[in-house]
Amino acid sequence: MLQLHSLLILTLVGTVFAVDECNSQHCAVPKHYREIGCTPVFVEGSCCPSRFDCSSIYGRDSQKCYYKGVAYEVNSEVSPDATNPCTVGCRCNSLGSRSQLTCVNVECPELFQEPLSDSNCFHQHTLDECCSTNTYCPNNTETQQMSPLYECQYGGRTYREGQVIYPEDAPCKKCICQNGFNGTLSGPWCEEISCGIELHYSRQISDGCVPVYYGTTGCCPIDWRCPDVNDSVVTSVNATSKTAEHKCQFGQLELRVGDKLSSTSNICVECSCEVPPLVSCTQKTHTECRE
Repeated sequence: MLQLHSLLILTLVGTVFAVDECNSQHCAVPKHYREIGCTPVFVEGSCCPSRFDCSSIYGRDSQKCYYKGVAYEVNSEVSPDATNPCTVGCRCNSLGSRSQLTCVNVECPELFQEPLSDSNCFHQHTLDECCSTNTYCPNNTETQQMSPLYECQYGGRTYREGQVIYPEDAPCKKCICQNGFNGTLSGPWCEEISCGIELHYSRQISDGCVPVYYGTTGCCPIDWRCPDVNDSVVTSVNATSKTAEHKCQFGQLELRVGDKLSSTSNICVECSCEVPPLVSCTQKTHTECRE
């Protein structure tokens, strides 16, 4: 009898797929690669991408705007997809020698209201809406006539139907407690948080800047690191890059995997070549900066 290991081979319509314990969610891949349209490149037998092909963002027409691989003429409107419900009114505007996307961020009324006076009341949300769709209060006459709300258990906490769940173990996920929630983060109750990088930071992208994330668990950029004439490479004895395509490019500098970028104006921002072709930058925590 065959002994089954963690590796399972599935055959479907003549194609063989290898499924093991690999979980791409555990790969340390900067979020901006996915949002700006770079394609992952894998080494045979590897679970995580060794680099990304970002050739689609190079050599773009400076007089056009780009979103999701589509080029837009100046003065044309750009409609964000459903993953960006809090971003509206996007337009391709001319800024002299180049163009740039400008958008309006939705400001939800509940952000400017006093906190709910009853601690048992809460705002209810859906994944496809930016702002809350309802305010639930158990002592309200109308809600007392409704069916009992569904309850969700996650991370040792209890959530009620319509409440937002931000999983600590998956910082780029947003979930809504709803009927059927079973604690997994891949069901229709969860979605990947979109940072809207192409919509809000098209200028930084065209200038060759790279996003800065907070610590190792930050989801969206908190700042950007742009090339500076005083930049230099801090080489690593353990750096590994066989060919040019396996190196990071930052301005006029070329870094091998493992090399770091010298600190300039902000010593609390650390940049290194981890997954080419872009440099990865993180803002140190307050504790790390004091050390």
